[in-house]
Amino acid sequence: MVLNTWIAPPCNPIKKRLYGFGRASKDRGLNHDVVDPRSMIHFAWTYLSAEDRPTAVQASLVWKKYAELRRFACVTSLKSLQLPRLLMADEKVPTTLDPHRAWLNSAALLRFDFNHGDFVRWLGGEYTNKGRDFNLEWDVIESHLKSKVLPSDLPPTKLDMAYRIQTEGVPLRGQYTTPMEATLLRNEYDNHPAVGANLAAVEKKFAKEEWNSYHIHYLRFVYEFLPGLVINPIQWVFDKGKGQICIDCSNGPNSLGSINLYIPSLKDAIPGEEDECPAVYYQYAFDRFLCQILRMRITRPNDPIMVHADGIEAAFRRVLYHPDMACAFAYVYSDYLMVPVGQVFGSWSAPSYYCVLADCWIY
Repeated sequence: MVLNTWIAPPCNPIKKRLYGFGRASKDRGLNHDVVDPRSMIHFAWTYLSAEDRPTAVQASLVWKKYAELRRFACVTSLKSLQLPRLLMADEKVPTTLDPHRAWLNSAALLRFDFNHGDFVRWLGGEYTNKGRDFNLEWDVIESHLKSKVLPSDLPPTKLDMAYRIQTEGVPLRGQYTTPMEATLLRNEYDNHPAVGANLAAVEKKFAKEEWNSYHIHYLRFVYEFLPGLVINPIQWVFDKGKGQICIDCSNGPNSLGSINLYIPSLKDAIPGEEDECPAVYYQYAFDRFLCQILRMRITRPNDPIMVHADGIEAAFRRVLYHPDMACAFAYVYSDYLMVPVGQVFGSWSAPSYYCVLADCWIY
């Protein structure tokens, strides 16, 4: 645990920062106002003598956990993280979070010098929509829309923005600097009381979502090593008889630690500069519905029309975060730090980015 162990990333991260989904951009960034001094052990480790390391490990519980994780990272293969998530015919979706995968994720994060963006870009697959050819898809979409006359009374289609959302990740722009003190306080606060009263149900929900690659869960102590991390409390609510997880991006023990404080609301958005929070057009939804019913009645004047509610499961989750920005929407649960892969329900900008794509799908 105290040996001078040299480690390296599973791959060189530079190329993936420049090309493909989640490429690095000067328009996006996360920072704390000050550096957590406990995080410096990662960069100082190789410079400490064999005599100093045991002293450092005994001086701080965080440093002891770091040393254990570093030892694990030196001797454990990470190959399984890139394998498809498959279930055998007689298996069921897990109902508890996998602690071994949390160790693997944390070891990979350590090997990438705690750069969550580099780790996600290396994972690829469903974490970056790597298997989709968006250029081909958008060629078809644009050719289809060019052949149609779009109604003038409906919101405009933002094709360029929609393409960027799918090929870069969201937010399209954002520079967030949050107080380190608020992050420490929110870790201590944990979550809203309803979560503690429904732990089994909450973990079952999280385990299913993690299996679907909606989250990446780390060992909880690594939150101190992630620059710019924002911890958002979890709320557990019942809707139509079902428990739902909501991420409270607006409230908490310290308002300065809420990510929604740094995302412009729709009323504060500057026209023509909507990359941080695009405009939404909910006011057109009911008109669209009435027009659809009218067209159906004109086409089939005597047939009954059945109307029922429908929905898309985990709709916001299908819009992926930019890997360098996902840590702004993180949360803690039990022994884990959880960073979302797709948008959380609770962020001001989540409906905005989703509606940009939804308006294109409707046409």
